Amino acid sequence: MSPVYKAEALCLGTLLSGNRHFSIPIFQRSYSWTAREVSQLLSDLWLGLMDWRQGTPGYGGLFLGSLVVVDSNVWPQSGMLPPPGQLAPFQVIDGKQRLTTLTVILAALRDRIAVATPWIDDMIARIATAEDGAQLKSRLTLGLEEDSYFDAQVRRPGSTVLPIEPDGDDRGGRNIRACQQVVLEDLDERTDEELAAFATFLRDEVVMAIISAPDLETGFRIFLSTNHRGKPLSATDILKAELMADLPERVREQYLERWWQLEKQLGDGFEQLPGHLRAIYGRTHGSAIGEVLSVSQQQGGAKRFLETVLFPMAEAMVPVLAAAHTGSPQSPRINRTLRYLNWLRARDWLPPVLAFVSRSPDQLEALAEFLEALERLAYGMQIMGLGADRRVARYREVTEAVVRDNATDDPAGPLALTVEEQGRVVFNATSNLYQRSQTNCKLLLKRLSASYPGDDAMDVLADVSVEHFLPRALPIDSLWRLEIPNAEEREACSRLLGNLVLVSRQHNKDAKNRAMADKQRILFPDGQPSPHAITNQIMHVTSWKAADIRARDAELVQRMREIWNLTGKAKPKPPRPQKSN
Repeated sequence: MSPVYKAEALCLGTLLSGNRHFSIPIFQRSYSWTAREVSQLLSDLWLGLMDWRQGTPGYGGLFLGSLVVVDSNVWPQSGMLPPPGQLAPFQVIDGKQRLTTLTVILAALRDRIAVATPWIDDMIARIATAEDGAQLKSRLTLGLEEDSYFDAQVRRPGSTVLPIEPDGDDRGGRNIRACQQVVLEDLDERTDEELAAFATFLRDEVVMAIISAPDLETGFRIFLSTNHRGKPLSATDILKAELMADLPERVREQYLERWWQLEKQLGDGFEQLPGHLRAIYGRTHGSAIGEVLSVSQQQGGAKRFLETVLFPMAEAMVPVLAAAHTGSPQSPRINRTLRYLNWLRARDWLPPVLAFVSRSPDQLEALAEFLEALERLAYGMQIMGLGADRRVARYREVTEAVVRDNATDDPAGPLALTVEEQGRVVFNATSNLYQRSQTNCKLLLKRLSASYPGDDAMDVLADVSVEHFLPRALPIDSLWRLEIPNAEEREACSRLLGNLVLVSRQHNKDAKNRAMADKQRILFPDGQPSPHAITNQIMHVTSWKAADIRARDAELVQRMREIWNLTGKAKPKPPRPQKSN
């Protein structure tokens, strides 16, 4: 089997020669090295020079690690470069920080060595032939935010001896400026002879391994396997590079700004967008990146895809994830249901919502009804304990129904819980749900609490835990034993939904197995009610016997049935058939 990449070790003088041109893909983050990393690199380089000049035994050059690039234009002819006058573009997946710092060092040497060194000039930039004549072409092109500073204060001959411009608003320039200051201070302490030897050492004795991949995804996989430090690139980073690559520069700048704004608004939600798009368009076999790019081609290319699909879909996600729909009488109802959905840890429910919003943005009453039905399904699957694969498959069916002319009102369709499923929801909710899943138990209690007047904890999740008002384990002298003397009855009641309340983690820790009155003082300090309406039900109780717990349990179960219209009888999941020998 032939490898899908090629690798070779090159000295810096060879790496930065010929027709090679290294560019930083759009998805790469800004230059981020600090004075510490730059100083360490300089120290390593000067120590390497000392070993080289002294002829240290075993010395074989200074290795600076690997450089992972995408070399799609010359692949697969190993070692081939385009004819003179044509540049060979390499997209840098891993190595931006080192290449940028080394270029800053070379530029500083160029401007400080008294004798002309055209070979250093060529390692920084070369003359490329174009139709309109020769032009200076950088060996390394950074991102849009950094390249203007890089060109003005690093790349151009003589620019490093100019006064360094004061800090501006550009994110990348500030860090490169700091790097440059460290380099200049270091070189200013050296003699001309030392600088000349240092430059020759960089050209001939500093080695990097260049690993070339045929495409971004392969390059990304190689990066992950060779570099375990730093924050890995995301699917949206690579997708951004692919979609923006062929756009005109002016359009690209506008779209990049729009992309960054959406990233800022959506946070982690933006990283999930490729998977949501793949689900909406029914593409589930290949990688998310590949499938989304295929959709882009079908939609008429990157520009049209960004304008009509990706940006509108991402913009629709903003009010969905923030539960911030505005402008209609249905907005409070829509936002209330979106909050419930956003309580769920997984966001696999998003594709059908985005599909509905994109197809029917003005049908707000229908959207409110759809969200309520989807919330019923989502919580039902959660309480049933369905795994992620089965939930995703069900949501995919719902999405397909939405795309199929919003065919979601079928009582036997994928959006509806079957009678058997309703029974399983009720069974799981009433059969020691806390023991089955503390997460699902907390979600159900929060959802029930939100259905009562006066619940002020709609967006409180992180610090919430489930408290057994009647403790599960009691010391021998506990007053709780007087409430329910029978041990078996006491254990059975402690597991019921009616015995559970929502409290802060600290209150849960403090309450432990304390007596009823002590617990109430802890859970309701200074007589103040809890933000959870469901917890306030036990604020003033003076008796917590078996009949009290069972009565509250029956009320909560009935409340759950009414919220989600669960008419099915409580039934456990049918047992798996036994294999015959």
